[in-house]
Amino acid sequence: MTRVQTCALPICESIALIRAAGAIPYAVAIALDRQEMATEGGQDLPYSAVQYMRRELGLQLCCIAKLDDLMDFLQAQNKAGDLSEHLQRVGAYRERYGVRD
Repeated sequence: MTRVQTCALPICESIALIRAAGAIPYAVAIALDRQEMATEGGQDLPYSAVQYMRRELGLQLCCIAKLDDLMDFLQAQNKAGDLSEHLQRVGAYRERYGVRD
């Protein structure tokens, strides 16, 4: 499997260990779904890394929060303008790498 997100390799290794122990994995929990494009062979794909992982692993992927949630939080808390730099950087990341799930 192509490494499509920074956690993909550890997830695959963990699943292999679980299966090797005779257990059947059901789901994977991810703290933050960055809602980023999957990549394969150095090319961006039109679907997210999480969608790719669901398809390739055949497991449920449960996300505690998504990048959109982080953006909403930053916007809501930016009343004094002290989070504007973070909001701009996360927004730029979203523009460059993001897909809509």
